[in-house]
Amino acid sequence: MASERNDEAGGGETAGSPDRPGHMGLPEPRHDPAVARLVTALRRVQDRVIGTAAPTGTMAAAAELLERAAAELDPFRMTGTEPPTWGDLRRTSGTRALAPPLFDLQCSAHQLDARVTFGAFHVGGNGAAHGGTIPLLFDEVLGRLANVGRPMSRTANLSVDYRRVTPIGRELRVHARVEKEEGRKRFLYGTLLDGEQVTAEVHALFIALRPGQA
Repeated sequence: MASERNDEAGGGETAGSPDRPGHMGLPEPRHDPAVARLVTALRRVQDRVIGTAAPTGTMAAAAELLERAAAELDPFRMTGTEPPTWGDLRRTSGTRALAPPLFDLQCSAHQLDARVTFGAFHVGGNGAAHGGTIPLLFDEVLGRLANVGRPMSRTANLSVDYRRVTPIGRELRVHARVEKEEGRKRFLYGTLLDGEQVTAEVHALFIALRPGQA
């Protein structure tokens, strides 16, 4: 069974090429160390802004640095004015910083396993991961799995059950599998585990796109 393994995967789609069987029909994402460094720095800022008690002067200085960074990047941003295409994934894969990154990713056409740690940026109440970040993680993971070796699909339904508090700052494991396929429908199941305890589980339905659909 073909599988892939990544030390870190920040995007929601598996890298693939139309000319490589066993992968999604997507353009190869960029593997640029400068991009990885930029996204890592962004994640660090996100974590440190949450709940900050920095002095006013420190916050003002940090805001000025961020404003300068935004100005530096502005000429190269995606405008969002053009119709989206799957080719956009070449630019966006690895740069999305909403969901926590996946580590030790192992993904085949049938199942996925990875390690993940929610940071301070994902905190909700009482040191637990915000409830909205868990469906985001599941959608990233299941979207990746649903499209390995298959025509592109989109999320049709994502149903999450919260079993226990999901902690931040602690390494967790995420597991997903394809349960069955019926025509264009793909049914998937996933779990998020803290040690041996399931903190959340998900049932999802993905629908394969018709030719020409976006």
